[in-house]
Amino acid sequence: MFVAIALIMVSCEDKKNGNLNSDTSLEEFEKTPSWEELLADSIVEKEHVGKECAVICNNLDIATNRLTNVLSPDGLISAKKRYFAATTNLTNDMQGLSNQEKSTVQNHKKEADEAFNKACRTYEVPASGVIANLNNLIKGIDKVKTAQEMDRFEESRLGVLRNLDYIYLCVEQNSKSIPEVKRLAQTLKSKYESKKHELGLK
Repeated sequence: MFVAIALIMVSCEDKKNGNLNSDTSLEEFEKTPSWEELLADSIVEKEHVGKECAVICNNLDIATNRLTNVLSPDGLISAKKRYFAATTNLTNDMQGLSNQEKSTVQNHKKEADEAFNKACRTYEVPASGVIANLNNLIKGIDKVKTAQEMDRFEESRLGVLRNLDYIYLCVEQNSKSIPEVKRLAQTLKSKYESKKHELGLK
């Protein structure tokens, strides 16, 4: 891991200072590995697994890191999305791996699962509060008549308005009201987009 981080720092410093050798082509520079690729390479070296396994493990590690650093229900939404992206098709992703590699993946997934459960316990909220907020926003958007009023409506609410497709992810997972949250979120999204179009706003 230290090697990967050091390589990233060197790469970033070279870009910052423009330290490209005169014989280094743009094409070669563009092939510089991303930080995710470097982290995957460090897993290959550290855990003695193939690149395919390392990529899966790295995706799980990134999800774990996101979940560990959640600080609010809003933050939980994006962290859950990353977790689901890393775990939803895991069984299929692991089909070509050796038993040892599958065991390695399961160890990384265990850490991701623990971080997921902890973040959910801490930051998931009751559906009732989200439903009340969505209903208030629906009433609010109906009252908007001018671009200035839209500015006031959006103020401090853009985080919610941009996450309407996924706002249910901050609700307690076992809530029977999640379908209602999704319905109200889509109602608000439709009204919000229609109002912006009506006012000539992008």
